[in-house]
Amino acid sequence: QHALTSQVESAAAEAIHRRVGQMDPSNASRVSFACADRLSTQLSSSWPLHEVRFRNDEYDEAMATSLGLPSPAIRAGGHDGRALPAVGSLPRVLDAYGRQLLTHPRLVNIEGLRTRWHDDCQQVVHSTLQEAGFQPSMEVFGLFASIVPVNARLQVSSRFNQQHSQRHIVPDIVYSDPRCGGARRLLEVKTLGHTVAEHTAAALAQVGTRGAPRIRPVDRRAAKVGPEYVDHARTIDTALYTAGVPPPPAGAMGPAEQRLRSYDRIQPLVFGHLACGSDDVHKLADVAGGAIARWTWQAAGAQTLPLSRAAQVRRVYRLWGLTAARARARASLAALAYVAGGQIRSGDIRTLQDASLQRHQRATSLAYRLAAGPAVVSLPLLSRG
Repeated sequence: QHALTSQVESAAAEAIHRRVGQMDPSNASRVSFACADRLSTQLSSSWPLHEVRFRNDEYDEAMATSLGLPSPAIRAGGHDGRALPAVGSLPRVLDAYGRQLLTHPRLVNIEGLRTRWHDDCQQVVHSTLQEAGFQPSMEVFGLFASIVPVNARLQVSSRFNQQHSQRHIVPDIVYSDPRCGGARRLLEVKTLGHTVAEHTAAALAQVGTRGAPRIRPVDRRAAKVGPEYVDHARTIDTALYTAGVPPPPAGAMGPAEQRLRSYDRIQPLVFGHLACGSDDVHKLADVAGGAIARWTWQAAGAQTLPLSRAAQVRRVYRLWGLTAARARARASLAALAYVAGGQIRSGDIRTLQDASLQRHQRATSLAYRLAAGPAVVSLPLLSRG
């Protein structure tokens, strides 16, 4: 019976892949299918989660984006084709999917919308690592301060001010990795809007055959994070040499680059336009879920550690996937309000973020009960507030 079911499902999957492969590479549904992963499918496969509440318009927007459908908010407001601020000599108009809302250079930084999308993703990762006992810290300053001599700090800081650059390398999260004896790891969280060239390439890689190699835009973006950090470290080294710090021998790394490489590697966590995640997002979700299970499975009443681990990993995926989808939808709707001539209620957005974090913290004990298996959960636990 199992073999027969497997053959039927494989045949159905092959048919779906062939059908998708016949679509135009720019088709939004094909792009969505090509970029889908375990994180992006949480929105359509998960039960409602009171830690990540959606307003009606946020849920509609997130679900439409996930499925490659036109934006309900743009359709309802008749904004398809609305003129966007010009960039250089190129006029731009809003399409039915709203893909330019979080990539247009004149819109992405209004009221910090892109930053708030990033911060929601950063916060949920940080909270999960705290729950897992990884001792995370957010936006740690001073990791490289000790390599700058006291008498050179003023000159180095002045140089970076003149270049309008960051003074220091500030990773989004630093945490202790229990797999490596508590070694400190650096995490960099990135968000990726819809880019026509990269997302079309991802769709083209899906050639209609199941198991074909995939070119995921989030992984392309993740691959650039490490070199960006190295370039920044070398810029700091150049500033040190200018300030009078003796340079190393030819071919040797400077002090900033040496300090950076002492952290092994930068783990890039890229959350995409479709709420998908880069490879390191999936690896960290699995590790964090396993760590939570190891120290809670008995207290949670789980029958075995593997059962608890599977439940906790599912919960982490659900929490991260829904948060990423909602954050992207929330930022997109706020940008649309600006385009439509309304006001971006940044205070309301921040209030929603703070309330979401509080619900996540209050829900930890309930999540352990759910992870133990089927249980009766009283309605007051799931009520508003």
